[in-house]
Amino acid sequence: MIPSRRYLLQPSNLLTLFWLVTACLALVLAWDVQLPLVLQLGLTALIPWWTVTELRREAWRLSPDAVVALRLDVSGEHQLTRQDGTSEIFEPRMIYCSELLLAISAKTAKRNCHLLVPRDALLNDDYRRLKVRLGVAGIALQTNQSSPV
Repeated sequence: MIPSRRYLLQPSNLLTLFWLVTACLALVLAWDVQLPLVLQLGLTALIPWWTVTELRREAWRLSPDAVVALRLDVSGEHQLTRQDGTSEIFEPRMIYCSELLLAISAKTAKRNCHLLVPRDALLNDDYRRLKVRLGVAGIALQTNQSSPV
C-alpha cells in the first residue's frame, strides 16, 4: 500500500509568463479594435488588475486562498492546504495532464475549485510522482499525448 504523500507547490515562472503574455495581448486587442474610448480605458484598468489577481493566486501563491500544498491519500481523502493555513478535503472531478501543466478540477465541501500545477511549481521529480499518484488513486487521467502515426 502506498502511503499518503504531500506535495508543496512553489511559485511558477511558467504561469507568470503565461499571465503576462495574455495580459499584453488583451491590452493590445483592447486598443487595436475600434471600441469606444470609455470601454478601452475601462479595459486598460481592468486587465492589469485581473492579471495581478491571477498572478498572486495561481503563479506566485501569495493570495490567502491560493493552494500551497496537496496531500494525496490512497483512501480517497485528498487534502489541499491554502496559504492562510486552512485545509480542505477535495474530490478530483477531472484532471488534464500534459508535459508542462496539470489542471485539476475538484469539488470541496465549500466550493468547486480549479488548480493549475505547472511543472516548475513542484520540486525535483515530484511532478512525475504526482501524475503517477493521481493515476494510482483511480482518478480518470486525461493526457495530452499525440498518438504515433
